[in-house]
Amino acid sequence: MKQKGVSMIELLVSLTILALIAGPIFYVLKTALAVWQEGSSELETTKYIHFYLEPLSQKLHYARDISLVSEYNQTEGYIRYTDSFDRTFTIFYNSPANQTLFDSANSFAHSSVVFTTSEENTDPELLLQKVLQFSIVTYVEDPTTFNIVSANLTASIPYDEINSLKYVVKMEDSKGHHVLEQMVDLARHAREESDSLLTGDSATPFTSFESIDSFINVQSEPDELAAYSDRVFLTHPEETVMIENTGFLFSSISEALEHSVSGNTVLVAYKEEGYNENIIIPEGVTVKGGYSNDNWERNLQKYPSYISTREGISVGNNITAVVFMNSGSTIDGLNINAKDIINGIYAKDVSDITIKNNGISLCDNPIYLENSTATILQNSVTANQHSLVLAGTAKSVIKRNRFHSKTYLLKENVLISAGANITFANNHISSGYTALSLESISNSTFSHNVATKAQNFGVYVSNPSQLSFFNNIIVQNNIGFILNSSFPGDFASTDLRYNLLVNNIFGHVIDIGIDNSNILNSLSDFIWEHANPYFNNVKTFTLSSNSLLIDAGLHSDEVYIQDNPSKGTATNDIGLYGGGESGRIGPFQTAVMASSQLSSAILTAISSSFPGDHLFFEAGTYTLSSSLHLKPHQILSGEHAYSTTLINQSNSAFIHAHDASRIETIHVDANDQTAIVVSDVDDVDVASVVISDASIGISLEKTATSPRFCTFYDSNTGVRFGQEAIGNVSYSLFDSVGVAFENNSGLSVDTHYNILKDVSTHTSGPVTTASNETSTQTMRDPASGIFHLHPSSNAINVDATFDAGAIPFYTYTGTLIFPLLSSNINRHYQSVDVTFAHPQSRKAVLSDLYFTFKDGDTSFQPSDRILIDSETLDTYTLELPESIISDSLIFQVHMTAYTYNKSPTIESIQLHW
Repeated sequence: MKQKGVSMIELLVSLTILALIAGPIFYVLKTALAVWQEGSSELETTKYIHFYLEPLSQKLHYARDISLVSEYNQTEGYIRYTDSFDRTFTIFYNSPANQTLFDSANSFAHSSVVFTTSEENTDPELLLQKVLQFSIVTYVEDPTTFNIVSANLTASIPYDEINSLKYVVKMEDSKGHHVLEQMVDLARHAREESDSLLTGDSATPFTSFESIDSFINVQSEPDELAAYSDRVFLTHPEETVMIENTGFLFSSISEALEHSVSGNTVLVAYKEEGYNENIIIPEGVTVKGGYSNDNWERNLQKYPSYISTREGISVGNNITAVVFMNSGSTIDGLNINAKDIINGIYAKDVSDITIKNNGISLCDNPIYLENSTATILQNSVTANQHSLVLAGTAKSVIKRNRFHSKTYLLKENVLISAGANITFANNHISSGYTALSLESISNSTFSHNVATKAQNFGVYVSNPSQLSFFNNIIVQNNIGFILNSSFPGDFASTDLRYNLLVNNIFGHVIDIGIDNSNILNSLSDFIWEHANPYFNNVKTFTLSSNSLLIDAGLHSDEVYIQDNPSKGTATNDIGLYGGGESGRIGPFQTAVMASSQLSSAILTAISSSFPGDHLFFEAGTYTLSSSLHLKPHQILSGEHAYSTTLINQSNSAFIHAHDASRIETIHVDANDQTAIVVSDVDDVDVASVVISDASIGISLEKTATSPRFCTFYDSNTGVRFGQEAIGNVSYSLFDSVGVAFENNSGLSVDTHYNILKDVSTHTSGPVTTASNETSTQTMRDPASGIFHLHPSSNAINVDATFDAGAIPFYTYTGTLIFPLLSSNINRHYQSVDVTFAHPQSRKAVLSDLYFTFKDGDTSFQPSDRILIDSETLDTYTLELPESIISDSLIFQVHMTAYTYNKSPTIESIQLHW
């Protein structure tokens, strides 16, 4: 069998053909391998560049600010930028020039790209090696043309407008040159170049704004202007009536009374046109006039509150009146012009009303009370007929009033009938058909009054029983004192002694015997006018220094002697200014203290004041070297508890109250002593007082006193009830106090609606609590003397009506709206500068500013507020967050006052972008 195979010749031929084919294949394979190897090297280089550039590209994507970049055609480029964490990065080609530019000498090759950070103790780090070119091209997108333009074509580069950039990296290795371009889109829009807008100067005054909130006032103040055109401040609130300790404001007294409940006090400020209205005072409500609408300080002479009306309230049976009173109500310090209406103030079948410090004129019967009990104190009344009518009145006190009648229709000036247990003392009654008419009066005392110039009788008495009638002055009437012989009653029980009867034309007394302790005299007109042995003023009946009436009266209960107002010793003087009830006749006078006065001058003024006067301390700080002892019915107050401070330097208890005295609207720094003492006196009112640094804030003994609306701070004890003390404590605030309520009286004490913060012991002794609350936030900054309530305090609206503490929470806000701030490209708003003025007529404390930025439906309000807690803040710069970027921005400035009629005064506002 034959074997298959190839011959030698066939083999040689095959090898020859294979050799011819293998050469090109090998070359092709070799070439392909070389290309593959070079591509792989390029890929590795690209991957290498991407690996190092990508993290920085991501960082640069969130750049907040680009502060420096090389021009677009520079091959040894650089860029410096800051991110949102305020870290600054610099990337640069490591040329000697760039090392010098960035103060970053290093040992890396010049053909490197390095980067540095702003962090301390960090060295430059290598980013890329063997770099032939490192260029950066930045871009701005123009939204008006949708074109892309290079931002770094010129030396003046608009950094804020850059919104994208491109790296160009050219590298060299053994295989040649490699170029990579990488775009980075910045997470921001193009921005306008840095600039600012100044408003408030002559070029852009605030008055040029078209949209101004009604609560904002823009006006020129040329007397105080410097370089600025006008100023911005909050308007003055229009309302002139306030419910005390609530912050509620009203335009009329009637409106305020409609919103009042028992326990409320309505404050009535002066306004030029007065109040043309009639009022019904609800039960338990007080109406007080004589306040300033600027700061709510009280001064009856400076800020009179007038009620002027043409029609009265009809209260039935054809009875009309300007003011109708209910039980427990008070009217204090108003001037009532009744326009010839029958009654000024009217009350029937009520109890415990108080009428004091009022001026009433032009009506038939200024005060008419029927079957009621009342305290009528220090009023000045002019009547067409009766100044005062008390019908069926019992247990009432009428003291230190002026009653004058025009004697129309031959009516009695003061008519008191069917009454009992009446105290009628130190009243000046002039004119009338009869000055004082007493009909069927029993168990009552009439002392230290003046009855003068009656057309007929000075004093007319009918059917009396158990009357005491002493130390009075009955002068210049037709007949001095007369008893109705048809109705003599139990006149024998009348104590008619130590009275002065002078120049009564037809007789001093008619048909009665009279005790020889009474002084009866007739003087010529010349002696009466020019050499009067009794008076240095025959209109006011003040005694002369050598008057025969000094120490000539019955009883010895005078306390305030030596012209204060009595002339002599404790033995009573005869007349208006003698006796234990003596004091200011008519509405109180205000003794004004200024912080510029010496302590000795202030103490002298207080000592010289009369019972019933008002001791007013203007805004400021007073350091007093002695304790203050009030007199009956006196008021001690400051402008406000946040603006008037009395500092105790007496080394003893500081303020001592007296009967019916009131302490209010003041800050007492007790200097580690007792701040206020109420001992063995009645009807004392302590309210709206801040007490700090006290061993005892208020000490009560042998009294029924109920402190309210007080603030106690940094003190050992807030309120201490001692021996025989009763009362309650309400609507007060205790912060950093050892013991809030201490009761050593043995009787239970009530407390309600009080706020306690950082109080070690809430109660000591028998104390009942109702609706008291603890708190973690009470006042703004009490350690710095800012006792205003913090907006988050639960002392605000502690019940439905009141705030707790001496300073009620108050806000008054207005908004200044800038014209639309528009631009072709976005602006990055960076800060706001505010310049404040400090006119003497307008205080700023306590108030604040905040801003709102709006772009379409998007609104942003920075959390930072400019709090104005001193009168020395001149400028303030608010740095804005990075997010305020807009080409169409609405900028609003909100001004808020936390004290009545206070406002920042803005001189200029400059907005930077």
